[in-house]
Amino acid sequence: MRIMIAGCDNLFGLWLPLLREQTVNAVILITLVPVALMTNWRLSLVLIALLGGYSAINIIVMRRTSVGQENVENRFTDISGQLGDLFGNVTVLQSFLAVPDELRSVRTSLHELLRAQYPVLNWWAVSAVLTRGASSIAIVAIFGVGTVLARQQLATIGDVVTFVGFATLMISRLEQLTSFIIGVSQRLPSLEQFYEVLDAGSHIEEQPNAPALRVERGHVTFDNVSFRYPGGSGQVCNLSFEAKPGQTIAIVGPTGSGKSTALGLLQRAFDPDKGRILVDGQDIKGVSLASLRASTGVVFQEAGLFNRTIAENIAIGNPDAAMVAIENAAKLAGCHEFIIRKEGGYAANVGERGQGLSGGERQRIAIARALLKDAPILLLDEATSALDVATEARLQESLDRLRQGRTTFIIAHRLSTIRSADRIVVLDQGRMVETGGFDELIARGGTFAMLARDAGLTAAANDLDVKALAA
Repeated sequence: MRIMIAGCDNLFGLWLPLLREQTVNAVILITLVPVALMTNWRLSLVLIALLGGYSAINIIVMRRTSVGQENVENRFTDISGQLGDLFGNVTVLQSFLAVPDELRSVRTSLHELLRAQYPVLNWWAVSAVLTRGASSIAIVAIFGVGTVLARQQLATIGDVVTFVGFATLMISRLEQLTSFIIGVSQRLPSLEQFYEVLDAGSHIEEQPNAPALRVERGHVTFDNVSFRYPGGSGQVCNLSFEAKPGQTIAIVGPTGSGKSTALGLLQRAFDPDKGRILVDGQDIKGVSLASLRASTGVVFQEAGLFNRTIAENIAIGNPDAAMVAIENAAKLAGCHEFIIRKEGGYAANVGERGQGLSGGERQRIAIARALLKDAPILLLDEATSALDVATEARLQESLDRLRQGRTTFIIAHRLSTIRSADRIVVLDQGRMVETGGFDELIARGGTFAMLARDAGLTAAANDLDVKALAA
């Protein structure tokens, strides 16, 4: 954010004076030199020397300060990120009494920033002294050279007076131009960062004129899909399963087993290294991203609310939705009652990142948002993790009704929420180790049964005990 805001400001500070002032200055300087040469070429040499001196000083100083100014901008960006991180976790810092240590760290970063900035400022201070000195020397030189030339009848008093005016005009324009060059030199590293951000392309390559995804049935197939995060350990390996139209597929497994990665691949947050994902027989790599994501409703583990009204947050995926539709989605998600109790109701602002709501309230609004989108494929990534048991039970009934006619993928650590799933896919270290129905997997006594026992499910524990006694 700091790079983008600073870049926009710097572009404004670059183009406005360039078009309004510096173009005129350049025209005046280009015109002044030929006129001076035609008036008296001997006195013109003083002006040319002045112009050369200004140019040489600015070039030397820019070369000396380019690396230093780039270092300054990088430190500015780092400090902005550091402060943003601190403000975003201020409650954690207060709870763990870490505020003094973090403040000391910020002060250290600021001191390092100043140490990087001072050498750059010193060079530009030297530049200001040298250019002002060159200007004074130029005026004195015109009088001295003019006097000598007048004695030799190679110049008149009028020529000397004229060239003093030329020199004064040139000095004023050169000072403006020098100030502009200093500003450009200071802004250049920031503008380079700005254009790096603007030019950064997506790691997802969309085919030119890719057709829209047509979802008629919602049949999703993972065909030998493998993916590993660049430079990371997260992965899925040879993942093959299918979700038939209207089925609910639960994806479970230990932390880091690749559950969220699998759903990310379905949304093309990444492209598989191997294999393909089909929706109604269409490879999602060959369709437009917009149509793919329009066909999926998602509830993430983190609600991701905006600093807007509740109604606007629910309607983020369907901005043209009528208020009646928004309220119906909220009722289905179990959040209508707490919304109408708030001052302003649906017009109440949720605060930055939903800070005005509890965790459960934020998640229910996120679920309402997905319901309103009414997409044929539904992705629930820990959608009920922040809800109490009673609210979760009420919501589960709504989700059961919603799933009718829709293909649904559920990621859940709370295994009680996936009893009604048509099929459960169990992942471990990125590989599918088991698949089947809830009771079927419990009876097998494998990875899923162990997860169920750890979760404290009575049925799982009883089945395991009976199996142990039978053995």
